[in-house]
Amino acid sequence: QMSGIGSGIVTAIMLIVFTLFLVAGIMITVSFNGRERSAQAATITRKLEEKYGSFLDIGKGIFITTCMPGIILYLAISAINQFIRRQREIYLGHVTGGHRGWLTRVGSDQYAYFKSWNRTAV
Repeated sequence: QMSGIGSGIVTAIMLIVFTLFLVAGIMITVSFNGRERSAQAATITRKLEEKYGSFLDIGKGIFITTCMPGIILYLAISAINQFIRRQREIYLGHVTGGHRGWLTRVGSDQYAYFKSWNRTAV
């Protein structure tokens, strides 16, 4: 009988913690302009790396193993999107001078970021 009560409490506490993170994010977004948000994010990131740097590789490893199917799907959709853009330029005859890689610009940036990780530590 007591186990049923405990599971409800754990769910409620997790929901409260999630809500607090959400409210904190909203407050930071509303309180600061774009430049100040970037500076705050850089400061928070630096402090987290100093404090939890040894655990970042574990987090990256978990991210890679759990999200790899989604990452592959995202990169495939990005490549298809870029292919369609190129074909549209060829058939319509107007060149926009946009990104020329096999992925979209955002996809290329994210792919380069993932490639920069030290995967041997992960």
